[in-house]
Amino acid sequence: MSYSKRPGFYLLVAFLLISFSFLFLEAKNYWQVGVAIAFCLFFALLLIKKFKKAKLILAIGMFLFGLRLYQSLQLYSYQGQVITIYPDQMKVNKDYISGIGHFKSGRILLSFKSSSFIEAALRQGHKVQLIDIKYEIGEIEQAHNFGEINYRHYYVSQGIKEKIHIQNYQIRNTNYNFMDFYHYLRFKLEKYFASFPRLLGFFVSELVLGENNSDDNQRILDNYRNLGVIHLLSISGLHVGIYTFLISTVCYYLKVTEDESFTIICFCLLLGILLCAGQAGFVRSCLTYFLGGLLKKKAFHISNSDLLGLTAIVHLVITPRLFMNIGAILSYVLVLGLKIVKSDNSFKQGVLLNLILTPLLLFNLKLSNFLCK
Repeated sequence: MSYSKRPGFYLLVAFLLISFSFLFLEAKNYWQVGVAIAFCLFFALLLIKKFKKAKLILAIGMFLFGLRLYQSLQLYSYQGQVITIYPDQMKVNKDYISGIGHFKSGRILLSFKSSSFIEAALRQGHKVQLIDIKYEIGEIEQAHNFGEINYRHYYVSQGIKEKIHIQNYQIRNTNYNFMDFYHYLRFKLEKYFASFPRLLGFFVSELVLGENNSDDNQRILDNYRNLGVIHLLSISGLHVGIYTFLISTVCYYLKVTEDESFTIICFCLLLGILLCAGQAGFVRSCLTYFLGGLLKKKAFHISNSDLLGLTAIVHLVITPRLFMNIGAILSYVLVLGLKIVKSDNSFKQGVLLNLILTPLLLFNLKLSNFLCK
């Protein structure tokens, strides 16, 4: 396994897996398939040439990752399933409820006519479980106009492939577990932040829960996007750095050992991942911290670029559709850009990073801060 310590191994494997995920999940026509195959072959041949002893482990790894991608493509029948709805992921609009439902194999968008019992339960922060459902499958909305958000693409990147309208259902008595407490905590935080002054509540909700707490704030969100500073609302490496610094400082003054401090920080970061519902940038930063700390304990030294590659590999295994999410793409590209574009002149570095990110912003969001008035 000496090859695993050589520079570039994990970064190249990450590029290969990303290319393979695009081939498997994103390529829709001959041109896209051809380009994806070309990238896969390029990174595979580069790995085989540079790390000849890794051929067997790479073949096994690619096979297992292919199975993981295939699993993520499966569609499910919801007949006979128990659908669980949580108060922090549902919206009650008059007598109609819509949001994200959970079932044994994944998540789904759903909507149905409400009842006074369900509305009361959700307003109190309790989950509701639906059984014996009868439903119609609908289509998740796509982008119809230039620059409009493609909700179908967005939800698929979250592992949500379908939308159903429930016509009839029964309510089941439920038992409570840890996930219920987690969703209850998020619900209470949503309510608490909603009691803040509008602008303060918007910022706190974005930076803690990773969500806009009211449709009335959409104009504020659009203004940040149009100014090209939407990243200021992103939960990412800066927040992880602040959290780890503050917790490490407190642990230092309390005479806590380094290993105990690492455990406490990991617990706090895991709580942060749960609260922000797995925002890609924050998960990427936390994984980098976790993996870096574990490798340091094992005296297993790899370069910063390889640590980023290893982070991407683990993140991809957890979330196969990771790079269908523009937030994840921008997060990883920006960090990789910081490692490539090294300059003592911060202005020059900023310009070069903007040149790297601008094509992605133009393609996905149809805007860039260079083009804003």
